[in-house]
Amino acid sequence: MDYSKVLRFLIIFMIISLTGLLVLVNFLSELAFEFYDIYPGESHGFINFISYPSIVYLFTIILGFKYLGTNNLEHINTLIIIFILFTVMRTYGILVDGLNISLFVIIAYPAEFLGAPVFYFIKKKIENSKNY
Repeated sequence: MDYSKVLRFLIIFMIISLTGLLVLVNFLSELAFEFYDIYPGESHGFINFISYPSIVYLFTIILGFKYLGTNNLEHINTLIIIFILFTVMRTYGILVDGLNISLFVIIAYPAEFLGAPVFYFIKKKIENSKNY
């Protein structure tokens, strides 16, 4: 199996998915509030709602494009760290507040929890294939 192609496919899928979320957060705010189950306050909540997810999405998209342009696995290492941080914070949130199933949970949680192990596995397979 050509794991480099699998990784490129996953990166392209990630870029498309995150671009969709970026558009949702920035241009379809009412739908985004419902999807994320967040209703920002009156003062600066809306700006925070747009800023923080957008920064994470854009940073991750840029890492994806950097990998696609260079095939440098260091960009994958950074993605793995991002997914580990999401997993830690998501687990903390579940422990503190519980888990309520929604469309967001069904779409986001599997990607967040499986992102690091999947990217790590594929990265190791690529590294091992280059050592032969």
